Amino acid sequence: MIQEMPRRTFTVADDALLSRAANMQQAAVTYQTQLADYGFTAAMITALDTAIEEALVFPSDDMKLLEIVETTQIMEEKEEALREAIRAIVTRAILVWGEKSVKVGHFRSEGLSRQPREILRATAGRVVAMANKYATELATKGVTPAMIAAVTTASDELKTAISNFNDAEDSRRDASEERVSKLNGIYEMLQELSVAGKNAFADNPVAYYEFVLWANEEGGASTPPAAVTNVNLVNSIISWTAAPTATSYRVAISTESNQGNWTEIYSGSNTQAPVPMPLTGGIHVRVQGHNAAGYGEVVIITQVVSIAVPSNFYYASGALHWSQVDWANSYNVEESADNQDWNLVWNQNTDSMPYTPQPGMWYFRLRSGYGNVYSAYTPTLSIDGNNVGG
Repeated sequence: MIQEMPRRTFTVADDALLSRAANMQQAAVTYQTQLADYGFTAAMITALDTAIEEALVFPSDDMKLLEIVETTQIMEEKEEALREAIRAIVTRAILVWGEKSVKVGHFRSEGLSRQPREILRATAGRVVAMANKYATELATKGVTPAMIAAVTTASDELKTAISNFNDAEDSRRDASEERVSKLNGIYEMLQELSVAGKNAFADNPVAYYEFVLWANEEGGASTPPAAVTNVNLVNSIISWTAAPTATSYRVAISTESNQGNWTEIYSGSNTQAPVPMPLTGGIHVRVQGHNAAGYGEVVIITQVVSIAVPSNFYYASGALHWSQVDWANSYNVEESADNQDWNLVWNQNTDSMPYTPQPGMWYFRLRSGYGNVYSAYTPTLSIDGNNVGG
């Protein structure tokens, strides 16, 4: 059974809790005699101070997240290196036996670029076994023992990289559990201190306010902060300009084009955070400010790394049609009378373009786009206007 992550028992940001805790602990030192009469002893004040210091020196989530970013990059590099090593052998196997041969089919390398990491490693094992079994035949097209060994080495390196990534995730999760536990403990002590302090100084407004947990209890900030501004994502770092009344921020990411699932990657008072960038596709990053009154408006920035080529490009019933792809927000259709000089005739976010065939042979190609990021072109579609009805 998967153990559920502990939940924060407080609603403010971690930094805001620690800041308030430090202030209240200092007030407790000043008024320890009065507080003792209401059950909050000198030993409890010392315990609160110790807990705050331990929380302050505890490794931040930023550091743990950076470890995940670094191990993710290494894992993706090793993954691509393994694919290249496999392709080097499979390409030569096709030259020996043909793409549709049974022997090539036994390599099971279809959709190599889309295979998940563990499936990819299984494919590597089959490729090595097949390459060793048919080494003599494959050698006629340049497959060497060193190339076969390179697949094994790349697979082992990917295994190590996956293990390091998993360790980094486990370390972050364990640290997060311990951090939340420490902070919940501090919050519990603050609640006790707040009750004792407000009872001790019910007739002393100045001292009373020292033991009010949050400003909005006594008419302070009552509205969430405004949206952050100047949000930028450069070199895997998201940054923004601070919102005037925000005490902390949180950042979440989604690698689904429809923003289906979000993962929080940062919570704290900094105005920048590292972002684990994908190698393909795109990423949405959202930033929110926070204060004692709650979270402010969400600001989302999107960055696309690459886009797939549209598929199923064809002509039917007076229109060109195609299948849309993730992340694209425009589709460029280009037309040519000689298959050499091309003219842009469509640039819209649709899955079709009205077209009435003209006399003669005409050529069309299509690509998807997002901003200034474009896919490769589709294979050329030829339409003979003399033989195709509208």
